[in-house]
Amino acid sequence: MPDGAVVDLTALHVQVGHHKVIELAKNPVAVAFSEDAFRMLTGIDSTLVIKTGVDAAVVPVSVLQGSPSNDILSQFFLASKNAPGGLAYPFIVREPNGTSRYTCARAFIAQFAPAGWSEGGETREWSIICPKLDGFVGGIDPAPIAGT
Repeated sequence: MPDGAVVDLTALHVQVGHHKVIELAKNPVAVAFSEDAFRMLTGIDSTLVIKTGVDAAVVPVSVLQGSPSNDILSQFFLASKNAPGGLAYPFIVREPNGTSRYTCARAFIAQFAPAGWSEGGETREWSIICPKLDGFVGGIDPAPIAGT
């Protein structure tokens, strides 16, 4: 019987500042670094040089339209926008049923989440700017896939 890795989205921990984001959307978070940690470059004399990149990322966080987290994130954004130089917040993403962890000590909310209205379930996608994102990509505890 095959096993699969299952992410329990209700247990996924996303935190901005002191606030644990609740009522996440179906595909709530995608973490991707802005550039590779190491790149090969060819020097003037045709030698290969390894250049290190930056650990920056912009992390989208999707929240259901009716979530109270939208109010909190809006307040965080307004406070940051009105403070000289902006306000930075700690940012954490971790999965309780796995070992992946991402943290940023000084993250910024890029802008208000775009808003739209329809008869369907709407989401708000917040962009979190992480100038230095520390990450560890781990595994997820295996669980049987439904129906197998």
